Amino acid sequence: MAQAATRRVDGIAIPREILAMGGFAGAGLFVVASGAGLASVLPAHAGMWMSAGAFGAPASIAFAAYWWAAQRL
Repeated sequence: MAQAATRRVDGIAIPREILAMGGFAGAGLFVVASGAGLASVLPAHAGMWMSAGAFGAPASIAFAAYWWAAQRL
């Protein structure tokens, strides 16, 4: 494995693919948690579309951030 494909952390070589999977998992957990937080503050009579919007808003912001970062690479 080439040294450019790894990152050394405390003497342990971690492949970039593992770091990317950890980043995507962390971002996914953040999106779901923030969507759940938004859905929890909705009124009790809020409809299905309000709940879908509460989860869709953080997901769309995360996608826009990912798209913007991918354009810069």
